[in-house]
Amino acid sequence: MEQRSKGSTAVPNLPLDVIMIILYRLPVKCLLRFRCVCKSWRNLISEPSFVEMHLRRSIENNLNLIISKDFFHFYSIDYNVCEDEKRAVKLNETQLPNFMRVCSCNGLLCLSNRDNAFLWNPSTREVKQLPDCPVKFQSGIYYSWGIGYDPKANEYKVIRIANIYKSELHLFPHQTEVMICTLGTDLWRSLENIPWFIDSRVSAMVVGGVPHWLATKRGSCIKQSIISFDVRVEEFREVQWPMNNCNGQQFCLLSRIYLGVIRGCLSILSRGFGECLEIYVMKEYGIRESWTKEFKFRLPIEYRDVLYSMSFGFLKNGEVLLLQSFRTKLLLYNPENDKVSDVSVRGYRDWAILGSYAESLVSLESKNGIEEPQQV
Repeated sequence: MEQRSKGSTAVPNLPLDVIMIILYRLPVKCLLRFRCVCKSWRNLISEPSFVEMHLRRSIENNLNLIISKDFFHFYSIDYNVCEDEKRAVKLNETQLPNFMRVCSCNGLLCLSNRDNAFLWNPSTREVKQLPDCPVKFQSGIYYSWGIGYDPKANEYKVIRIANIYKSELHLFPHQTEVMICTLGTDLWRSLENIPWFIDSRVSAMVVGGVPHWLATKRGSCIKQSIISFDVRVEEFREVQWPMNNCNGQQFCLLSRIYLGVIRGCLSILSRGFGECLEIYVMKEYGIRESWTKEFKFRLPIEYRDVLYSMSFGFLKNGEVLLLQSFRTKLLLYNPENDKVSDVSVRGYRDWAILGSYAESLVSLESKNGIEEPQQV
């Protein structure tokens, strides 16, 4: 029998399912290198079931923030890392166009400004510019963007909403134009007029591949609604508000309402009188009775003069991550001691938080986001 040389190491021939379990726990950067090991590994890592399994674990465990100082260069922060100061990691080596809005779905980011939109997977470094989508008017237009996923057709779609105002003096737009583009095509399609004015100050909040916005019903200058976009049938639908203690009526009209995503669930942050913040979470999507008030607390005096606040995420240790002060300040709320504290980023002071994403192997080179396996 041939003897092994001293110091040699035998590599066990592991079953395929064991290899899969090991690989799907690794970051995308490692998996991209391991695809070069052999064709069988490349095909395994490109399998739709593997991409989906890796994405599901990434969403549950490794959400990241996107920050920028100049809206050209982007950095990532893993906000589950337990450090007094968060470390920012540069994402793009090449300069991307100036973007002000970011929407995320399954690790894909839709970056947008007034004139252009790109899809970008910061984990794989893939970038795809969307085709031009002109509008009839040249001024008085405010955009909101969203990206969604249809699991039945296995398609990603980008939604562009243009609110068109006759003049700056008008409180509500006189026209709302909705355009849809499916990943893998170079065509924009128009939807018929919708009965809502969609808030164009923010991009969509995506839950389970479904984008959501705050909106105001046409004909009502007060009533706010939560609307979702059904990616498969391409229809907007209204999401019911939580029931409160006022005989099931909606939130107080004078409260400021913001949408967020906590633990993969649609959430609402209500900021009312006395700087009292309440966070509601829809634990079973689409079920009104599943809305649950998770937290209620007051902002400390030093944070009460800022104009912008929204729920942003839920950390592994139970703390709630809040976005404050026009996207330039991160706060942590600890429900155990009812304290709010600042979060600092190492080496960065003047920066903006643009959104969040999960590491993903979803590809921009195909209609369904899956890279075709190679024939062995």
